[in-house]
Amino acid sequence: MAIAFALIMSGCSGDDATDSTTTAGSVGSPTIVGAWERVGGDFSELSGMVATVASADADGIISSTPTNQYGFVVGDVKWASITEVSPREYTFADLLSDTANDTTSYIPGTIVIADDGATLEMSFQSGTIQEWARSG
Repeated sequence: MAIAFALIMSGCSGDDATDSTTTAGSVGSPTIVGAWERVGGDFSELSGMVATVASADADGIISSTPTNQYGFVVGDVKWASITEVSPREYTFADLLSDTANDTTSYIPGTIVIADDGATLEMSFQSGTIQEWARSG
């Protein structure tokens, strides 16, 4: 299943209007690239899962996971379509798994990286959250 997101940003400075875009890992800002361990939020039984983002344009792949009832396994694309919208803030699609119906889907969410780059919080329209910390 593919999910596409489009985002157009513009900004104004003084009298000049300019188009503004950012790239993942902008100079001086924390980056999503690296390994992240789930440490809190809803569905605490998934604490200890590790997702790795190999590069600025890569998905977050599960590299380690505790045994779980949801069917998540190493190699699953947990975070798809990661797009930086501002320094420390990203949109993405999070993998959901329903083992009762043997289905998977992705839901849109937002990632905010802490100022120090050591933790991130994911939030979703449903009100659920996930908390992750740099691993290793």
